[in-house]
Amino acid sequence: MEDLHRCVKRCGTFIDMELVPGLGAAPQPQQHRSRRSHERMIAAAHELLAEQGRQAVTVAEVASRAGVAVGTLYGRFGDKTGLLRAVHSAEVEDINTNVLAGLTTLGDNQELSPAQVIDGAVRVIVNVFRQRAAIVREFTLISTSEGIMQSDGSAETPIADAFRNILRARCPITAPNPLMAADVCFRIVVAACVYRTTYGPNSESHFPLDWDEFTNEMIRMCGSYLLAPTDFTSTAAEYAEPASG
Repeated sequence: MEDLHRCVKRCGTFIDMELVPGLGAAPQPQQHRSRRSHERMIAAAHELLAEQGRQAVTVAEVASRAGVAVGTLYGRFGDKTGLLRAVHSAEVEDINTNVLAGLTTLGDNQELSPAQVIDGAVRVIVNVFRQRAAIVREFTLISTSEGIMQSDGSAETPIADAFRNILRARCPITAPNPLMAADVCFRIVVAACVYRTTYGPNSESHFPLDWDEFTNEMIRMCGSYLLAPTDFTSTAAEYAEPASG
């Protein structure tokens, strides 16, 4: 998850590890019983966040749902902010695992045409937002309410990197700079998904567009941009891979 946020200005969604000031993973409990109670508290907070929004996530309610004492939750996470950090960290890990697995499987399938590769890659990204819309929306709103701005993009991000690499390796991108073209597709798809998830499907237009239609149009847009002949030239002098380290 930490990668998608870095691609969109002011879209500090659940995808960035700095959504909330100081956001990071809570220390992992070591004993089996402690891990079980930790997991219950995370699951209870996640359910409340997705079902009723961030205002419903109180220490008392989470403790009650998880079947633990309020003092246990304070001892583990410190406060509500610490609890949200831990929920975010768990969501980041789950999304990274699933999205990277989907992109890897797609890239390994040598039977797919370039158009099918673009179709599959876009669907993998859109489905993150479609399937987790409620939690994405809440973490986006948490981010914006806290005044968090975009990352400087200095760190490479695994999902964005995998998306770009698959498109560059499997598609005859016609743009003068294939790396930039693949990256721009990723940015546009993520930005559109963040906006749609946070503000609703018709906030920027009254034209009705359900998730299936939205996904198909994102695929069509990326395919046309990446594969169609073009006379346009890039205004960027260079767009190189970020330096490692």
